[in-house]
Amino acid sequence: MRDGTATTASRLTPGALVPTPGSAGTLDSPGHVAMFVGHGLVVEAPHTGDVVNVVTYASLTDRGVSTLRRID
Repeated sequence: MRDGTATTASRLTPGALVPTPGSAGTLDSPGHVAMFVGHGLVVEAPHTGDVVNVVTYASLTDRGVSTLRRID
């Protein structure tokens, strides 16, 4: 993922993309992407067709996070 501008966890703003390994990826090639919504929360769907959930950033990134991206 190279779209947007790289950012850090301390500079996340609503709308930033949070790529994680997911169940089928790695840190170098993320298999899952969530969106930061603010206040330490992200929206994500565990898999295609599932309900969209609001979860904490910390719980989503416990397996690591790839380069965070702010889409301009």
